Amino acid sequence: MVKNFTKLIFLAFLFSYTGAFAEGTKDLRPTSADYGFLNPWDWGGEFATYNAPADRRLYVHIADHTKEKIYLGFKAQVNPAYFRVKRPDGTIILNAVQIPNTNGSPGYIDSYTQAAAGPKKFNAAGYTAVVVDPDVNGDYYIELNQGDPNVKASPPAGNGGYRYPYFDITVADTTTNTIREGRLWARLWALSTGNQNQNYKARMYVLRDDSIRFEVNYNGIDPFGFGIVSNSYGITNTGNYVQDRKSTSQPKYTQGAVPYLPEHKIFLNPPDVNVYPFPNKLPQLSVTANARDLITGCISTGYCINIEATKPGQTEVKLDLDGIPGYQAGGRDRVVYGRIGTGVNCVYWDGRDGLGDTAFSANIEINYKYEAGLIHIPIYDAENHSAGYIFSLLKPNGQQDTLKLYWDDSNFNTGTGSKNLSGCTVPCRNWILNYGDERFLNTWSFAYDQTITLTNIQFEFCPPEVRNDTIIADQGKPTVIKPVQNDLAPLNQFDPSSFMITCGPSFGTATINASNQIIYTASSSYIGPDSICYRICDTANPASCDTAIIYIDVQDINQPPVGSTVNNQPVNNKTASVLTTPEDQSLAICIQWFEAEGQGVVASSLLNSPSHGVVTNFADGDSCFTYTPNLNYNGKDTILVLLCDDNAPPACDTLFIPINVTPVNDAPVILSGNGIPMQNDTIKTITLNEDTPKQICLTGSDVDLGDLGDVTAVNIAPAHGSVAGVSTGNKCITYTPALNYFGPDTLTVSYCDNGTPQLCDQVTIVLDVLPVNDPPVAVNDTLFLDPMESGCVAILKNDSDVETPRASLTFSISGAPKRGVASVNADSICYTPNAGYTLGLDSVVYTVCDAGSPVLCRQAVLIISIPKSQVPPFAVDDAATTPEDVPVTIGFLNNDFDPNLDPITPTILSGPFKGSAMISGKNVIYTPNTNFNGQDSIQYYICDNATPINLCDTAWIRITVTPVPDPPFVDDGTGNPLTRTSYTINEDTPITICFNVSDPDGGQTVDVTQVTPFVNLGQASGLSDQDTCFTYTPDPNLNGVDSVIVFICDDSSPANCSQVVVVINIDPVNDPP
Repeated sequence: MVKNFTKLIFLAFLFSYTGAFAEGTKDLRPTSADYGFLNPWDWGGEFATYNAPADRRLYVHIADHTKEKIYLGFKAQVNPAYFRVKRPDGTIILNAVQIPNTNGSPGYIDSYTQAAAGPKKFNAAGYTAVVVDPDVNGDYYIELNQGDPNVKASPPAGNGGYRYPYFDITVADTTTNTIREGRLWARLWALSTGNQNQNYKARMYVLRDDSIRFEVNYNGIDPFGFGIVSNSYGITNTGNYVQDRKSTSQPKYTQGAVPYLPEHKIFLNPPDVNVYPFPNKLPQLSVTANARDLITGCISTGYCINIEATKPGQTEVKLDLDGIPGYQAGGRDRVVYGRIGTGVNCVYWDGRDGLGDTAFSANIEINYKYEAGLIHIPIYDAENHSAGYIFSLLKPNGQQDTLKLYWDDSNFNTGTGSKNLSGCTVPCRNWILNYGDERFLNTWSFAYDQTITLTNIQFEFCPPEVRNDTIIADQGKPTVIKPVQNDLAPLNQFDPSSFMITCGPSFGTATINASNQIIYTASSSYIGPDSICYRICDTANPASCDTAIIYIDVQDINQPPVGSTVNNQPVNNKTASVLTTPEDQSLAICIQWFEAEGQGVVASSLLNSPSHGVVTNFADGDSCFTYTPNLNYNGKDTILVLLCDDNAPPACDTLFIPINVTPVNDAPVILSGNGIPMQNDTIKTITLNEDTPKQICLTGSDVDLGDLGDVTAVNIAPAHGSVAGVSTGNKCITYTPALNYFGPDTLTVSYCDNGTPQLCDQVTIVLDVLPVNDPPVAVNDTLFLDPMESGCVAILKNDSDVETPRASLTFSISGAPKRGVASVNADSICYTPNAGYTLGLDSVVYTVCDAGSPVLCRQAVLIISIPKSQVPPFAVDDAATTPEDVPVTIGFLNNDFDPNLDPITPTILSGPFKGSAMISGKNVIYTPNTNFNGQDSIQYYICDNATPINLCDTAWIRITVTPVPDPPFVDDGTGNPLTRTSYTINEDTPITICFNVSDPDGGQTVDVTQVTPFVNLGQASGLSDQDTCFTYTPDPNLNGVDSVIVFICDDSSPANCSQVVVVINIDPVNDPP
């Protein structure tokens, strides 16, 4: 059981007029700039009129008539106007007094200041009051009238009603001159703000009959003429609180005729607790301790969900009926609502679930939600309310709980209404854009709520009704009887385990099957009446039971033949044992039967043909037939056979024969290759271009394995090409024709499945290799000449083309020589060097073309070497640049050559002098010495392979090594960098550390610029002072091991730096006390 009470604490600011001794206008209008007037017969309807109904009177309460008096004052907008006062019993204690219109006259209030100040007796700024001296305690009421002191005025013909701009009705204790606020109240207040877009900002105080009280802050609502009421139900009071609380947009009401439903007392100030004490008991919901008494009743009359409350309220009961824990909306779970009063309540439930079906008897979960201290604040035609309401619960300790607000505008006939059933945090429930125009808007809240959840609740309180049955049974034949079908266990399920036969039958047998059916079989020789008694109970605890009789009429019947064996295997329940046959293999089926009367079986037929095969050799009277499965089918199949005797009419029965067709391994079937269908084990013709590989993919089908299949072997290789990609798991192969071959070719492959044993299909693939034009092959030529000597070369002698004979090739000069003249002469290119050109190389670029379509061409070079006789090679000087410490690769042979085109061999003759060098092919790799920068050189020579002696030439490689900045470093005494050193000092003792620093660049100032600690047990000083020293001072009283990184930098821009790690061991010393 879970209880949840509202715990929101909110301290409300209550407006009070300084020096006020009044109750009236000062409360409707918190300031003089605010709006709020009494307005009987406006949109609030009749209010405080002569002889008004009790729920539309304006009351003032007297608690002690010996001390308390009533002070009254008004200002009427329309004169003459009158007021009178009646005792609680309705007799007049103050006859009609005409409201004056002169300042200072008794009963006249001239201004807001006077109304807010109250009677002049208590406040000099106030008005002169009419005083009533009560003679009994109770609720007196004030009546207002227009035009006549005695005859009740009719409602005004036009709009506006009768307006009273100022009023005050104050109760005071004259023995102590104490104002008693919280005495003026009405169940309906008819008010007006005087005009549209003038807001009502007052706070009203609602007192329920159970003494629960609220503050309702209207917070600037814009209603013009309106009524203020509070009740426990909303817009209507039909008893269906879910509908009663919904706002409405129809019908449209006329002025003075809005059907407000007043219920609660509404005060202008918090009710006087001396007269209206707080409740001494909070609302509380309770349920009976006996779970069987939680839900009582029956399906025929409906159910009571029994709950007890200490205060009136409303309840929402969720019934978990679907077996799924918790309430599930939209399914079988159900919600019922009820308005409850003090004491024991019945929340009605019709016994149906959320789908309209009868709810099953079971252990269910019930969730009660109890809301007590309800207030509904309906208001009609309040066009706008931009700030929204604020509702608060008043508490005895003077504090307030701010409450959530709820509303349901889903019933609007036009437009779209909002809805909030889960509650919103105030201020809320605001609206704009004339949302409230001619609409009856309701807003509600409640002071307390409580939730109770109970599980394992049953509602099994209707005894079952078991009814007699009458059936007809066939002689000697089992009859299925369903006796419970017409029995009733309202809202409870029957207990299957309680179902039993209590008597009979006398002329047969009866058993109960797993489905709670009675299987009755009359004796084969008996005809006539029989009966069975049975009993069944419901699932209640304790269970309720009832009995009934099944009356049976056993009729004479011809018993049908019954199948006994199929293929010598027994038949059970009209079903033969499963027969088995391999895929694609026929099965002979023979039936043996029994006929009770000894008649012959003259008719047999198929009631249902097999779904995956055919039956042959089947005729009336036959006991055998043949079943043949469909091609390649394997799996289950069935045959239903009808057996009939030769009686007239015949008696027949069915026989169900199941068949299992077992699978066998089927060979795959090749369907196509590259989309070309296979015909007569051949796929033709797949075309491809000369010298272009072709992928060939086979598509197959395998009954056993879907489309599984692989090209596993080449049975006959192609004559003019090769095949690749033959492997398990590969449906594709690649055929590559022989180089430059075109024409027909064939190959034969096997396509196999992965069954056991493996089965294959074979196909011959016909190929057509289409010719393509190949470009000619042009090969460079060489011509050796002496100076001033001309020569020719048969240029095509070493060129060729696959399709075009050499004689049909054509050529032309496409690149002229630079040191001579070249021309075409028949099948040759002739060359004459320029005068004076005696040594070197020249070249002629020529183009060779074939006769194909399209014509394809290639280029080659005729190289001319001058002279013919042996001359030495030419070695040309080289130059290179590299940064300090960076190796460089120099292509020193790129500009060297041999005029006779002889190969040349390089050798280093001398150098380098400031580094090292190594020849690699046509390159030399030069590495400068560490930190060297400046000029270096290498002398080398190259030699050809001329005979009888090699001819050579020499050259220089000149290298510039550009300087790069080098950082200074701490010298370890051997010229190498020191990376780590250590020192030991005593606690609290500084140490100055100086380094021996080397600077490869020289000539610069070196300085210790930064010390970065690891452990930070001390401080460094003496930095950036143009020396290589710094001072380390340990922190006071610290000892241990500290480490710092020391940065040594030169004065370059940017600076070049190195670093050294200095470990400082700080030994402890004994400190004085």
